[in-house]
Amino acid sequence: MEVFMHYLILGIFVFGLNVIPVFAPPTWTVLTFYFLKLHLSLLPVVIIGAIAATLGRIVLYILSKNYFGNLLPKKYLDNMHILGKFIESHEDLTVPVVLTYAFLPISSNQMFVAAGLSGLPIRLIAFSFLIGRLISYTFWITASHRIVDSLETAFSSHYSNAGALVGQVLGFVVIVLLGKINWKKYLKIKS
Repeated sequence: MEVFMHYLILGIFVFGLNVIPVFAPPTWTVLTFYFLKLHLSLLPVVIIGAIAATLGRIVLYILSKNYFGNLLPKKYLDNMHILGKFIESHEDLTVPVVLTYAFLPISSNQMFVAAGLSGLPIRLIAFSFLIGRLISYTFWITASHRIVDSLETAFSSHYSNAGALVGQVLGFVVIVLLGKINWKKYLKIKS
């Protein structure tokens, strides 16, 4: 029963981390902690982690689509919707790009926020993200050279890493810039 509770708490914790739009530590560090320190099995940790992360990102997408957009100017949202239609019409490129992105040990929150703001259908990115995370979490957990001693260490090392924080900020700067571009002018797509 105790092991089941560890997996349940892991799933809830990972889900919550992936709903946070900015500055959450990488999920793979939390998964590594659970795997190494609580001696959980790799396969369930990876599967629970990937599913919970995907569900959390879907919620972030929904929040972005339904609520964050209400805080932004109409022209910004129009530009993002035009970009979303263009990406949707090029699904053959979108899925491999998202899949590749999901393999990297970098935050995907900006991608899901941008997808929500652009109205891009979640199916385009959620499945690719799930598959990518199943593979990348397996790799990052097993290849981790740095053992995470505690969740506090995972959080504090993330928040004290200037590169990680700058990367998060730059990701949101890119989202702001994407909405400022008049995509209708640059892309051949009907709005």
